[in-house]
Amino acid sequence: MIWQQTSGSTMPEDIRCRLEGTTLFYPCSGDDCLHSLTIFSPIVTDFWFVDLGYFSPFSPADRVRPLLRHDPTYSLSDVTIEGPVSANLERRIDPCTGKEYRWMDPCTRIERYQHLPSGREIQVNRRRGFGPSGMRKHINQMGVFFYRGDSGGEGGSGTLWLTVRRKATNLMAEVLQRMLDGGLIVTDGSNCCSRRNSYKDLGRFYQTAVDAEAMSRVGAFADDTGNRFRCIGYLGQRYGPTLAWQVEKALLPLAGAVCP
Repeated sequence: MIWQQTSGSTMPEDIRCRLEGTTLFYPCSGDDCLHSLTIFSPIVTDFWFVDLGYFSPFSPADRVRPLLRHDPTYSLSDVTIEGPVSANLERRIDPCTGKEYRWMDPCTRIERYQHLPSGREIQVNRRRGFGPSGMRKHINQMGVFFYRGDSGGEGGSGTLWLTVRRKATNLMAEVLQRMLDGGLIVTDGSNCCSRRNSYKDLGRFYQTAVDAEAMSRVGAFADDTGNRFRCIGYLGQRYGPTLAWQVEKALLPLAGAVCP
C-alpha cells in the first residue's frame, strides 16, 4: 500500500505497528516541527527536535510557547527545562591543539502531553545544540529519522546527514545503527551530495517541483552495507517532495560464523 498523506490515505498498518511507541529524531529542525508532530503523534511517543537556533537570548526556553497549544486533542501535562534557558553560538580555542571550534551550551525543553481521546502520553523535546551530539547523547533507538529543509549555505547547518564521502563522519551509519528494522527515513533530500554516495537516491528530487509523482520514479536501493531502502510514502513538499523510505536493515553475520 502506498501512503500519500496529502490525499488522505492512512499509514499502512504494518508500518503503524512497527512505529508504535518509538522515537522520532529530527536534527536541524528549526520551526518545522508541527508537520511531523501532526503525522506521527498518534503513533510515536517520544519526539526530539534539535537545532542551534533554539532558545537564544531573544527567545529563552522558559518563554517559548508549547508546540501543541493549538491542538485541542492534546493537553499539556508538564514542562521541564534542562540547561541554561538561553545561549549563543561561541567560538572557543582548544588549549591542547590551539584549534578553534564551535560551542553551544545545550538546553532541552521537555513538554509532556496527554492525548485526550485515547489517554496516551507523548513527550516533545526541543534541544538547543548540534544534531550529532544530540543524537549520540539522547537517542538509543529511533523509529523515524526526519530531516528536511536544511542546506549547506547561509542559514543551513551544512551537516551532511544523507551523505557518505571520504574523510567525512558517516552520520548515516550512526542513524542506521540506532534505527529499528522497518523504521522510516523521511526526507526531502537536503544536503544529499550525489557524487559517490550510496544514498544519492534520497536526494534525487531535491529542489525540484516534482510532487507525489516522485514515488513512481524512484526504485528500491541498497547501501554499501546491505541495508535496503524502499519508498512507501509522500508526505508533502519542502525543498522538493518529502518521501518516506522504509529501511530493511542488513543482517550481519554472527561473530565466528563462516560466510558461504
